Amino acid sequence: MLAPNSMATVVVLLVLGLAGLVTVARLGWRPLALPPALAVVASAVLAGALWVNVTYDYYQSWSDAWADISGAPLPTEPLPRALPSSAPLPAAPSADPSSATPAAPHAVPGRGRLVSMTLAGNASGLSRPAVVWLPAAYDDPGQRAARFPVLLLLHGDPGEPRGFVYGMHVDRVAGSLDRTGTPYVIVMPTVWQGWHGQQCLDGRRGPRDETYLTTDVPQSLQRQLRVTPPGRSWALAGLSEGGYCAVDLALRHPDLFAGAASLDGYYAPMTRGGLGWRLFGGDRRAQAAATPLLTVQSWPTRSRAPALWLMAGDADARDLTQARTFAGAAARVAQVRVVIVRGGNHTTPAWRTALPDLLTWARALLGGRSPQTGQITLPIQA
Repeated sequence: MLAPNSMATVVVLLVLGLAGLVTVARLGWRPLALPPALAVVASAVLAGALWVNVTYDYYQSWSDAWADISGAPLPTEPLPRALPSSAPLPAAPSADPSSATPAAPHAVPGRGRLVSMTLAGNASGLSRPAVVWLPAAYDDPGQRAARFPVLLLLHGDPGEPRGFVYGMHVDRVAGSLDRTGTPYVIVMPTVWQGWHGQQCLDGRRGPRDETYLTTDVPQSLQRQLRVTPPGRSWALAGLSEGGYCAVDLALRHPDLFAGAASLDGYYAPMTRGGLGWRLFGGDRRAQAAATPLLTVQSWPTRSRAPALWLMAGDADARDLTQARTFAGAAARVAQVRVVIVRGGNHTTPAWRTALPDLLTWARALLGGRSPQTGQITLPIQA
């Protein structure tokens, strides 16, 4: 099949381009040669683009590729049962067993659905779009009083929330797993806009991304959706730079997040090209505080750090070494699960392979159960 991730498609385009070149050569410099000449250029450009897609296996269907490249809206639906914007934020569960608490959600048959929304807040002054996957239980009339746990899924740089849908099909994977256990909401916020390399931190110069993700996003979600307050039933996950963000924010805000997952993330902030000065202004303590590896190494053994899920492909030596080094240091103070993708690189196929295990791990963690630990190896899947 001539799919956008098939090398056969690239070969067909190259053959067509070669045929166009032959035609141009035969026609010579005449007006009739213009259409085949343009066809040669178009086939070469498209073949090059598709070769990149074959290498990274991002788009798996023409419909996904066209929808993403053309900027078509995601197949989302209107936000259901939104709380009034003036509604007070739900209070954290009280320690008093006699006080009323929201009903716990339970799984129901269905695939869930995507919705689009805007997450804004006063603390950071930022307002950004987000894509949200709601489990089928969210629309169950019998669960109108239930509040749902939250998994924040953070994209990398470059990247945007729609990549989780078109490249990783998170809605399909989540829907296929939404059968048993505690259902939860997956929120894919826009992590950055304009300022590259911010790494979800409040820079000395630049937007207050950390404040936005840890204060404004939770508050906005609680106003618009039936979700629990941050804490034991919230977690973070991300890929590449988003993986660093997830682990760093969870360790810096353990009162807000029960755990974090990293898909090919790194564990010390990037500081090259003046980025370190923009973020930390030469403050070594601030830079150390934003270095997850140093954080877990100095974490007091009398308290537990947030649970961690770490993934790397064994075909990328750097990612694999970083994940194993960090896992070894974190195992002293946290529950750690390590997923190695055999044959995986820092690309979408490896992330798609590990995604079901990540979402299963999150389901246990957000449901108040002990998530799986230890190391597993998964063969890479197309």
